[in-house]
Amino acid sequence: MTSQPRIGVELPAAAVNGLLAQGSDLAGLLDASGTGYAVLGADRAQGADRAQGAPSLNPTVAATLLARRTTCIGLVVAASPQRDHPYNVARRVASVDHISHGRVGLLGLFRDSSVDLGIGDGSTWTDRTIGTEELTDALLAARALWRTWPFASLDPDPGIAEATRLPYADHVGIFSTKGPLNVPTTPQGEPLVFWSAPSGQLADQLSAASIADVVFTDADDVTMALADAVADLAAAGRPLQLHARARTLAEAEALIAAPGIAGVLVRPSAEELRDVLTNLPSPAAVASRNGTLRDRLGVPARVEPDLSDNEIAFPSLAKESA
Repeated sequence: MTSQPRIGVELPAAAVNGLLAQGSDLAGLLDASGTGYAVLGADRAQGADRAQGAPSLNPTVAATLLARRTTCIGLVVAASPQRDHPYNVARRVASVDHISHGRVGLLGLFRDSSVDLGIGDGSTWTDRTIGTEELTDALLAARALWRTWPFASLDPDPGIAEATRLPYADHVGIFSTKGPLNVPTTPQGEPLVFWSAPSGQLADQLSAASIADVVFTDADDVTMALADAVADLAAAGRPLQLHARARTLAEAEALIAAPGIAGVLVRPSAEELRDVLTNLPSPAAVASRNGTLRDRLGVPARVEPDLSDNEIAFPSLAKESA
């Protein structure tokens, strides 16, 4: 961990929609600010974007636009298994991670209230309620899928390419999926996974949220006992960062030295966004913004899910290279 906490900014729906406006300078503001990453689509969980008059631009589409217009900002895309099967989520997010050269993360939502599938409020492709068990299973399925097509299989050296195994995901659970994914592993290995714990629920959700690399939480929920629990998870091979939510820059500055907190997520309104971006610490004052999102946040790759013993997707190729 660097001496300076990582700083993220949650983009309101109105700002995301503004990406389509001619002359939008949001991408330039983000790149020039001290922001380590931007979160897109988080307000879709409560349907806040609809309350503003129109559904927000799909987070994956918005991230694709920003990936082409920025060079260093991390892009965290919100998605819910209530809206899409984990295979579709994994495929889209991995694709944007390639486009951005490894700057993308996935924020798992319990619900995407922005778009209904079918007729009537809440109609979706599944009638199952998405709770902590369901969201954890969906994120685990995505993690497994991201590991099914190693990029080394595309190496120009035939010896390396042919010796690379392409395992099935073989994820069995609420969202069972065999794979493999039709997108190879990304520049950072796989996208980072984020989880947002509702106010007062970090203690109850910590075990489930440990599927993630980063958890958004209220600073008041980070007790010494929880900080110790996070350290125990890291020792067990599940490194986890807690990033505290802040409404204003003043709140964010007060949280910088808070124990147990590795980063801060500022959540401005659309009217406050420009002021926040222009008054954040300069890029030189924050943790490195070069390289992948994994590198700049200092998140190590996880061992799990381990697919090394899984059935090979293309056994005939493996036999030819043997």
